[in-house]
Parts: sequence; C-alpha cells; structure tokens
Amino acid sequence: MTAQGFKVTALLSVLSFVAVAASAAAETPHIEGEPWCDTLAPGAAAAVDCALTVGDVLLGFDYEGDALSAELTLTQTTLDGDLLHTSEPIRVDGLLIPPALRDINSDGAPELFIPTMSGNVNSEFLVWQSDPGGVYHPSGTISGFGVDAFDVEGDLVRTLTRENAATFTEASYILEADGFVEVYTLSIDYADQTCSFIDQGGVADAGLDPAAILQTCQDREWD
Repeated sequence: MTAQGFKVTALLSVLSFVAVAASAAAETPHIEGEPWCDTLAPGAAAAVDCALTVGDVLLGFDYEGDALSAELTLTQTTLDGDLLHTSEPIRVDGLLIPPALRDINSDGAPELFIPTMSGNVNSEFLVWQSDPGGVYHPSGTISGFGVDAFDVEGDLVRTLTRENAATFTEASYILEADGFVEVYTLSIDYADQTCSFIDQGGVADAGLDPAAILQTCQDREWD
C-alpha cells in the first residue's frame, strides 16, 4: 500500500469511528443542553425541561408553558433509547422546584416526586412508584415543605404544611403498593402552644398510641 493509500484508509477509519460515535450520541435519550433535574436550584427550576436516571431507566420531563401554568409530559426510556412509557399531560402551576427522587418507604427503590404546585412555603407533589420492571406509575399526592423535609420513621412518612403564621398541619402516611394510606393529621398551634388531632382514623390500624403522638408533639421546642 502506498503512503497516500494508507492515509486515505486511515482517514476513512477515523470518519467511520466519528460517524458511529455521532450515531450513538444521537440515540442517547438525554438531550445535550438539557440539565439534570437534581442540578437545578429552587427558583431556577420553573418548568425547565430536565432529566433523571434511576438504574437503567431515564426519566425525561418536558414542560409546555411557563412557571405560572404548564403541562408536563414524563417520558420513560431505557438508557439505549427504547421507549417504556409516556404519561398523559400533567397540569402543573406555580413551579419553583424540579422533580426529585427519594426512597420514603425503605424498599430500596426511590419514589419519584413531581411538583404540581409550589409556593414560598408549601409544595404539592404527585408521587410515583416503580414497578418490578423499573417503570414508574402514579401513587397519589402529598404536600409539605419539600422532598428533603419529609420525616421518614419506619413505615411512617410525616409531612408538615404551614396554614398561617402560627398554625401548621402535620400529616402522617404509610405508602403502600397502591398508594398512600393516611394515619393521622394534627393541628399544631404555635400561638397557643397546643397540638390536637384533626383526624386519627388510621392510628389504631398502624399500631400507634394516640396519647403518645400528642405528647411527642407537645414536647417540641415552641420558641
């Protein structure tokens, strides 16, 4: 082979490698330029397209609209780009925070939290659980200060929402395969420094002592 022939062959090999790499990049489901959701700061995440990965599944969040009002479509694919599931449009309003992942039922698989409304204090989340194949499906809604603020103790998930300057509501749930089961809700009044049940319908089934729940609430630091 002549030197010129060798150069042509080498160039063709390089071009072939580049073409294969470009093809693989084009099939990568996370579009270049779109951020990962967990890198977005609160406020900067208002209806911003982003993505998350869980194992071999990529979750793509596509918003149509703006921070005040938008529709979100969740697309789930394999890391090779094979489509697993596309959601119906999800209505979201007043967004300040991005979707997030956290395991709140200690099963080893993180739940997906999609904010559907967020304010200066409280946010509402549509919670999704994954099936044995790793595909996520909606399980219900939960409200609170944020995903990291949820208090998980055993099977219980406790949330806190602010009603006004002095009053808060504590809600406790158990997340089962088919959704949330409410255990109790408490009203916490910082002005009167008192705790009282709003609903305790699931306390007995959860094997909890209502008096102990109230005492724990009363023992908080009120100042």
